[in-house]
Amino acid sequence: MASILNLPPIIARKVDVEVNLKNCTLRAGSTCVIGLYGLLRHPVWGADAEQFKPERWLDPATLPEHPSLYAYFSIGKRNCIGKLFSMMVMKVALVHIIRRYRVTGDINNVECEFDIVLKPIKGHHICLKART
Repeated sequence: MASILNLPPIIARKVDVEVNLKNCTLRAGSTCVIGLYGLLRHPVWGADAEQFKPERWLDPATLPEHPSLYAYFSIGKRNCIGKLFSMMVMKVALVHIIRRYRVTGDINNVECEFDIVLKPIKGHHICLKART
């Protein structure tokens, strides 16, 4: 599921209290911008973090310890209120698609633009082949 959501825009949050991190301090009242595009492609997710591999999320042993580590629905007190509903809808839809089709694609050549969400300029480049 999470591989589908690999291309979110940045998240900006106001820092309520001073936070001391390993290499810097975030002052109260400042704005912190998190670039999820790069964060979600960090090598901590594996050498193949940039590849579309939905199966990586099937093994509970390889999932993040804390659900906020993979922040595709944002994090904190202002995260997405539709997270649970949208995840359920995606799971049901994917079950129906994957049962009927073999799905392949190449996201390496997708050009995206920033809007309310990051979206492909020329649509999604996937191939559906009916299962026999």
